[in-house]
Amino acid sequence: MNVNVVTKVPGKLYLVGEYGVVHGTHSLLLATKVTLSVRVQAAHRSSIHSTQWTQPILFDFATLTPSNPWMQALCTVRDYLFEQNIALNPCAIQIETDLDAASHRSLGLGSSGALVVALCEALTTFAQVPLNPLDLYKLSVLSQRQTAASTSFGDLACSSFKTTLLYRAPERSWLLKAQGTLTTLMAQTWPKLVIEPIRHEPLPLLVINTGEKTSSQALVQAVRTFFEDSKHIPWLNAVDELVLKTKTTLEQGDLNVLYTQLNAQRVLHETLAHQTQAPLFIEAYATLDRLFKDKAHASKFSGAGGGDNYLIAIDPQPLAPLHALLESTPYVLIQDAIQGVLHDKS
Repeated sequence: MNVNVVTKVPGKLYLVGEYGVVHGTHSLLLATKVTLSVRVQAAHRSSIHSTQWTQPILFDFATLTPSNPWMQALCTVRDYLFEQNIALNPCAIQIETDLDAASHRSLGLGSSGALVVALCEALTTFAQVPLNPLDLYKLSVLSQRQTAASTSFGDLACSSFKTTLLYRAPERSWLLKAQGTLTTLMAQTWPKLVIEPIRHEPLPLLVINTGEKTSSQALVQAVRTFFEDSKHIPWLNAVDELVLKTKTTLEQGDLNVLYTQLNAQRVLHETLAHQTQAPLFIEAYATLDRLFKDKAHASKFSGAGGGDNYLIAIDPQPLAPLHALLESTPYVLIQDAIQGVLHDKS
């Protein structure tokens, strides 16, 4: 066992493909520059503590049960290592995150998924069984696969590969029914899974956090009935076609086409909101559109909508005047938190 291991993983920001990705379409995700880190140190007794918690939690790997996502991650790593004839020694686990603002304002950047990946990466490294990004993703998914009916695991992919991705989730029915050891399941080719890292020039996008938090699970549930009959198929086909075209546009660096495609994704979101009556769009989005109407080429929400983050495509320009536009609002520009966008301090 290593005596002291530190791993850092990013969160995620959806560029296009929200909602469709839960139902089998491709999506594009940007990784964050800010990270969640996990330190693992040898100790006399195992414990886990986060800077966001009041005190450490003591536990024993042998008797730990998977009653929440981070416990599921610990138990899955324990079981995977047992299959390799390795027992985890007692250790102290320390979690620190920059994926939320210093004020504890949620930034909607996938901190829960990042925690799962960081725990899997840190503990396997601590046990001297480091994983490549694909195996790290698979182990992380297997630790959370009871949620496969309602999530795409795109956040786990982005945290595992740490860069911009074209992503399509594995086939749900296969994932829920697959039998075998963790080692066997990780070695298999997962039906429909696509994870393709993408290289692209920095994107001229403003990333603005609204400060409003709406439960992704609640919004996904609100639109669930839309995907229960064949009426949704044309919508999904349109999303998938758009995502794949946007992927090509990113690689070619054609900004004018990118603006058109981001606006097309917004229209698809508006169609989804109209057909489901789900509260995907909030007044903050309309306010931001008005503020930037003379500067914006395109705009859309990122993720589940109903709050969190809003993307506005602009011409490359200094950030200071754009910060000034937001001074009288509760909204925060979070450029410096995101990989692959113009203006970030790199």
